[in-house]
Amino acid sequence: MESKNRHIFWEALVIAILIFGSGIFFGYLIESNRVSKILTLYQQTELDILDTRIQDEIISLNSLNCNQFFQETVNFADRIYNEAKLLEKYEGSNQLTDAITQQHKKYDMLRAQLWVNSIKLKERCNSSFDTVVYFYEYNTKSLDLKSEQSVFSNKLTQIKEEKGNSIIVIPIAGNLNINSINYLKETYNITSYPVIIINEKIKIDSIEGLNDIVKYLK
Repeated sequence: MESKNRHIFWEALVIAILIFGSGIFFGYLIESNRVSKILTLYQQTELDILDTRIQDEIISLNSLNCNQFFQETVNFADRIYNEAKLLEKYEGSNQLTDAITQQHKKYDMLRAQLWVNSIKLKERCNSSFDTVVYFYEYNTKSLDLKSEQSVFSNKLTQIKEEKGNSIIVIPIAGNLNINSINYLKETYNITSYPVIIINEKIKIDSIEGLNDIVKYLK
């Protein structure tokens, strides 16, 4: 009887080890897949950054086709915004590494360049679209701040869905110590997160103020 019980114990132990090991293995595969998707999106930023720099030069040319460039800017901004939401989902499920953080910096520089190009496009072509730039704290440990930033993000998603191509929404992490972004923060007196800058004029930094966004849009 004792031998039989010992045999059952070892069988149960082996099964438990196999189940535990399988769980770790499949968890590793899922995590690796998420990281791979993050890095794939980030790798595209190298080309995108170069593209926005060329766009910056094109804006200064007299032969600029304003309607065409406006549509391309809107399409590019929409892709960046949708990728930002996807990255937020993936990054929230992973233990962030220094490598991913460094890649995220490139993405934020791309977003900052997109904002600058949008400002120039408005001035050059007298375009009437709205820019809504959302500064947030990347990888925050504060649960309260996470919750507040989630409210801001959801509100902007709602507005973007309602306004479509008439609005460009640009999320930028403000706490990664990037010189160009630090300069923009200083220019618009941004000292805390989250905060929204509408058309380079209006600042909203409270949940209560989110309901006023629409009235500031064109």
